[in-house]
Parts: sequence; C-alpha cells; structure tokens
Amino acid sequence: MALSSHGCMSMQVSEAIAGALVAYLFIAAPLGQAQQSSTRMDDAGFAEIAKTYREAPVKPTLPEDAHKYAVQADSAIKDKDFQGAADRFAQALVVAPWWPQGRYNRALILGEVGKYNEACAEMRRYLLLVPEAPDARAAQDKIYEWQDKQERAEKQKVADVGDMVVVPGGTFLMGSPSSERDRHNDEGPQHRVSIKSFKLGNTMSPSHSGTPVSATVAAAATRRQTTDGAGAIGR
Repeated sequence: MALSSHGCMSMQVSEAIAGALVAYLFIAAPLGQAQQSSTRMDDAGFAEIAKTYREAPVKPTLPEDAHKYAVQADSAIKDKDFQGAADRFAQALVVAPWWPQGRYNRALILGEVGKYNEACAEMRRYLLLVPEAPDARAAQDKIYEWQDKQERAEKQKVADVGDMVVVPGGTFLMGSPSSERDRHNDEGPQHRVSIKSFKLGNTMSPSHSGTPVSATVAAAATRRQTTDGAGAIGR
C-alpha cells in the first residue's frame, strides 16, 4: 500500500512538472512570436507550436487573459457583432496560439462574415492542433465549402466589373505653360509623367451615346497621345 501511495505521489509530481514545462513551451517560449500577430504567424512557426501541442502529455490551461477575451467574444456573438467576436478571439490567440477551440470558433465566425480565406486558414490550424478531433471531418468539409464560396465570390466580382478595356501607356506633359491665358498657379510647373498600360472595367455610362465609360476614357487617352507617345494635358 505504501509503495502504491508513493507511486501515486510520484505520478502527481511528474504531472506537475510536465504541466509546468508545457506552460513554458506554449506561453513563455512562443509568446514573443505570437504577440507580433497570432493570426499572421508564418506557417512554419505555427507548425512547430502545433507539433509541441500534439506531443505534450499534459495540455496547457487557458491563461486568464485568453479566457477574458473568449468571454468577451461570446458576448459579442450574442450582440451579433461577429467582426468584434472575431477580433476578440484573435486577441485570445495572441496569448494562447495553441488553443484549438479558439481557432475553431474564429474560423466559423470569419466564415459567417464572408472572410473565407481567413476562415480556411484558421480551420487548417485547428486541424493541425487536433487532427484526430471528432469533428475533424466536418472541419475539413467547412474548408471545402469556404473555398467554393470564395471562388464564386471572386467570379461574381469579375462579372460585376464586366469586360476589361486596356488603356495604353505612354508619356504626357502635365500642367500648362506659364504663357497660357487664364492660367492658374496650381497648373505648373509643367513636367513629363509616364504611365504604364492598365485596365478599366467596361461599365455602361448614363450618357445618351450609351458608350461604356471606360471605352470613352480609353479612346480619349489614345487620341491625346502624340505619335512619339507624348501629349499635353491641362488642368
């Protein structure tokens, strides 16, 4: 009986030491990197934290500051302030970058507010921390769902812009000559400006001609260029 009791005490001491070591690994050691930005920590840095977490025999207790931010995040959710909740979870993850539930919750909130790329990144980190979690399959499926929503959102943006019109680049003389009649002081001094070619959305204008705005701008820009690629534009 005495031996068994002694063994039990040794186990408790071992767990206490392991707990202290885990607290150092997860709170003290990575804190400097995490405080720079837990949510923007590079993948290699987070992979090390996740590996340490997975292999730890005793998982760390959530620090009080992280708990405070988690409570505030829950309050923000009740008030339907989802962006505020995401921000509070981000603050909690600065203190405890290894916190799986914080990663999971923040991912769901970011997905709710349409920040699908960020939501995917957070959910991937959740899976790095707890790849064998009971909801791992559902978490991965959420990533697939958000990837699809992001792709469709980007396609919709392109559709909203419409066809693109190329505006040719060139060099022009900005300002007006000092001898020009009714010239304003802010029109000089004249100087040459070079512009690279760029694109404009081909959006219909409310003008009677019905000519798309960007097409009109592009045509005007082309006409203003001289044969040597230079022109003059006044005020």
